[in-house]
Amino acid sequence: MAIKTAVIDTKESPVPYWAILDRRVRNSANKSLYTTKQITRAIRLQDALRGFYNGTFYDEPSYGTTGISVKVGNSHVTDKRGLKAYEDLLTQEGITKKVSGQGVLYRIKK
Repeated sequence: MAIKTAVIDTKESPVPYWAILDRRVRNSANKSLYTTKQITRAIRLQDALRGFYNGTFYDEPSYGTTGISVKVGNSHVTDKRGLKAYEDLLTQEGITKKVSGQGVLYRIKK
């Protein structure tokens, strides 16, 4: 079963400094909403994606009020066959994928 993928049309912030600052504030406020197991799962997802993608990764996942996101910016797939097999496992966990001009976003719902 293939991973559920949505293509979204998002634009980069006109002032990246404020977007980064906003992300940091939201992360610090929302991280306490998750258990250690959920946080560990998101970090493991990010580490696993580093093996399939060549791109930009944030220091840590983004913690929102409804889920955790792992973003790969300027993404280029280095192992297509391995990524497809891994995404099949992610589908079983209910993890979704969004693709935009900014990169690829994997979402773990709360």
